[in-house]
Amino acid sequence: MNESTSPQLQLLVEKACRDLVMDAAARTDAQDHAGLAALFTPDAVLVRPGAAPLQGRAAIEASYRERPAERLTAHLICGIRLTLGGDARASAVTQVLVWSGSRADEAGPMGRPATARQALGQFEDSFELTDEGWRIARRVARFALYRDQ
Repeated sequence: MNESTSPQLQLLVEKACRDLVMDAAARTDAQDHAGLAALFTPDAVLVRPGAAPLQGRAAIEASYRERPAERLTAHLICGIRLTLGGDARASAVTQVLVWSGSRADEAGPMGRPATARQALGQFEDSFELTDEGWRIARRVARFALYRDQ
């Protein structure tokens, strides 16, 4: 954003980028692999802990499709610190708490049991304004803390 950018436009950009972070978490948890990949630019890079970087939507979608279908996740977005950088770029650092479980476990009144491991992580995202709207151009995901009960 530049000095002539209106506060209203800045708010719209911030909302679009925050929505991308929230939508990516929701689509991951819903196992909407194609929908997740569509939130990235066609040539995006996704770096996940302990894995080789993924380049492009097809690679992102294929990697998430390989995950076990019975695996449940809940990504709780704890905070997003967004920085605007020019008319077509922005970046953010997001704190994320990840819980997981299994669809094989029967759901009771309190839901399904969570696995013992809880993890606190971080997304470092770069966003770009494209013909499709704002998209994630690069995401580096890392874990900071974990707890095994």
